Amino acid sequence: MLWSVVDKEHGNTVHPELSWCWLISYQPHARAGGEAARRLISYLAELETRGVREIRRSQGFVPFVTADGVTAGDHAELARLGLLAVSAVPDTERSQGRIHHYSVAVGEGFGPADAVPGYVDDFLASETGANKLRKLKRQAELGRRTHLFLWAEPHHVNIGQPLSNAVLPKQRPTAPVFLDSIWLASAFAPEHVYRWTPQSGWEIVIVPVSGLDQNGA
Repeated sequence: MLWSVVDKEHGNTVHPELSWCWLISYQPHARAGGEAARRLISYLAELETRGVREIRRSQGFVPFVTADGVTAGDHAELARLGLLAVSAVPDTERSQGRIHHYSVAVGEGFGPADAVPGYVDDFLASETGANKLRKLKRQAELGRRTHLFLWAEPHHVNIGQPLSNAVLPKQRPTAPVFLDSIWLASAFAPEHVYRWTPQSGWEIVIVPVSGLDQNGA
């Protein structure tokens, strides 16, 4: 029910009061509709004015990440709003003013994109992955660039959800040295693609969606 209310309030809405795109993590008891939604938007706008991009609370709701400008009052306000974390993602014209929910947690912070590197590693360790790598290694030996393209089906929500919210993984995949880049897409997130390179790590690539149907085809 909570997720349904959040989707209704923020799912396809661009809030003119906000200039950044925000990811929010709710506590299960939170209220998200009506006045609670208006209070959240007002508070996020205040954080933007102050230049605060992230606040997180730990199990037991004790502050454990204090970014520049974050006060004890901010952690108290998150508690009043029923939130565990708020985090601004890199600004793009397509995401400004949007609010995305990425988890309903039970008092414990976690990285919403933690499953992505493991998903890639599992593929690389599979028979199909080993076959792909053998072909790419031969291309590398010929002096050609090597790109591995992966596709996560919609039921892989632990890939599609952070990708749709432009949340970057923190860990690198276990990629062979001859691989120049890894691309990971999801039907759950037609507007974004993950790209990993040894030089830049994980990045979000924005995909033009003009002409796509509702399934991203």
